[in-house]
Amino acid sequence: MKLLFFMDVLIFGGCEKMIVEITNELLKKNYKIELLLIYKSKNNTYLEMLDKRINVHYLWNEETNSNIRSRIRYWANVLIPKYVLNKFDFSKYDLVINFKDDYQTNILSSNISCNKISWVHNINQSYKNIEKKGIKFKLANIMYKFIDKKYYKSFAFFDEVICVSKHAEISLLENVKQKIRTHIIYNYIDYEKIVNLSRKPISDFSFEEFTFCYLGRLSAEKGVLELMDIFSKIPSDLNYKLVIIGEGYLKEKMQKMITIENKEKIIFLSPKSNPYPYILNSDVLICPSHRESFGLTVLESILLKTLVVSTKCGGPEEIIQNGYNGFLVDNYNELKNLLINLLKNGKSEYNFEIDKYIQLEKIFYKELNNILKIYHRKEL
Repeated sequence: MKLLFFMDVLIFGGCEKMIVEITNELLKKNYKIELLLIYKSKNNTYLEMLDKRINVHYLWNEETNSNIRSRIRYWANVLIPKYVLNKFDFSKYDLVINFKDDYQTNILSSNISCNKISWVHNINQSYKNIEKKGIKFKLANIMYKFIDKKYYKSFAFFDEVICVSKHAEISLLENVKQKIRTHIIYNYIDYEKIVNLSRKPISDFSFEEFTFCYLGRLSAEKGVLELMDIFSKIPSDLNYKLVIIGEGYLKEKMQKMITIENKEKIIFLSPKSNPYPYILNSDVLICPSHRESFGLTVLESILLKTLVVSTKCGGPEEIIQNGYNGFLVDNYNELKNLLINLLKNGKSEYNFEIDKYIQLEKIFYKELNNILKIYHRKEL
C-alpha cells in the first residue's frame, strides 16, 4: 500500500516529531511511504530524522528568502489551491494523509479524486490575553476569518478525520457545519527510546539549582510571554533556573523581558534533536499554553517521571492526573503561586504510574490499522 503524507514544513514541533515517528514505523510494516511538503526550507531540520527510504517532494521546489515571494505563495495556496495542486500527481497513491491541519487542509480538500484523511492537531479557538491591537492585526483578522471559513468547510471533503484528543474533536465539531466522520487517536511516545535517549550527557547546561523547563515553540498561543511575566514576579532571593528550549518569532521579545534580578536565572537554548536529558534532569516542566490539542512534551515528561505543571488548555487535561503526576491551573496567577510554592517547599512524592501511557503506542497502531484497512486489505 502506497501512502503519501502531506505537511507544510518539517521544523521543530510535536506534530513534526510525530510524523517522523509514524512514517518510520510504517516502513517497518512494508508500507511504501512518501512525503509531500509545501516548502523547501533550510529550517526543515526534522528531515534529518526521517528514514532515508522516504522520498520527499515539494509543491514549491525552490527556497526563497523574499518575504514578498513567500506571501505570494501563501495566498496562492489559500486562494487558488487547485492551481497549486496541478504541480503534483496524487493519483498514484492509495491514500493521502494530511497530517497537519493548517491552511494546507484546504489545499488537499480541493482535490476530491483521491482517498484522503486528515489529522487534527490543533484547537482552533480564539484565546484571551493576546495582544490584538493595531491596523495590522485588524487587517490580518479579517483575512484569517476568511481562511478559517474555508478551513472548516474543507473537512467535509475528507473520508476520515483523526483528532488527537477529545478537546480537539469538540473544538472541530463546534465549528464544522457539515457532517464529518471523526475518530480520536491519542499521540504516543516510544517509551524505551526516550528513556535511552534521556541518559545521554548534556554539555550546555547545568542542573545544580532547582530547574524549571519550557520546551516548545516560542509563539503567542504557547503562553510564553505570560511565562516571562511570571518569572519577573518570582522573588529574586529564591534559587532556581528556567531553561527555555525552542525557537519562534517571540524569542527576541522574551529576551527583552528578562530583568536585572533574573538575567542569570533564565537560559535560552536552541531546539534539540534529543531534548530528553533536559526533561529528565529538570525538576518541573511547565506548559503555559492558551490552547494545546494534546501536549506531547507533557506526555514525555510524565513518562520520564518529571513533574508537569500546566494551564488548563485542552489536551493536557486528558493526560495529567491533577495532584498525582502533575498540576493543572486555571490561570497565570495560580501558575505563579504554584511555582513559588514549589521553590519554597520543594516537591513531594508523586504517583507516576506510567503503564497506561506506555500502552498508548499499541492503541495508536490498532486504531490506525482499523482506518487503513478500509483502503487496503493488509493489516498493520
